[in-house]
Amino acid sequence: MAHSTMAHDRYAAVCSFPLGQGHELTYSPYVYHVHAHDLDTLERTIKTAIAHPIKSYIPENMRFDHVRRIMAGVVEGDWRGKAELILQERISSGGGDLFVL
Repeated sequence: MAHSTMAHDRYAAVCSFPLGQGHELTYSPYVYHVHAHDLDTLERTIKTAIAHPIKSYIPENMRFDHVRRIMAGVVEGDWRGKAELILQERISSGGGDLFVL
């Protein structure tokens, strides 16, 4: 079957059985593909995806507790103290633009 370049004729990247009709999957893929307008396969594939959900994974550095710790350092940090140290380093080295606190 020749594939048109028209968007509605392309594969709809939602769900499908990569082995073709009549074959059962032996694994749960992360992405299913279904030919556009193939509603029977779409329905079957959605049911398969619902029956075999993918376990959620959130990396540690993307979790709320990690972000809260980082933001607490930004919000509650001693910015005046840090600025005073930078100012003293610049005065003693004679380099960089100076600013007044």
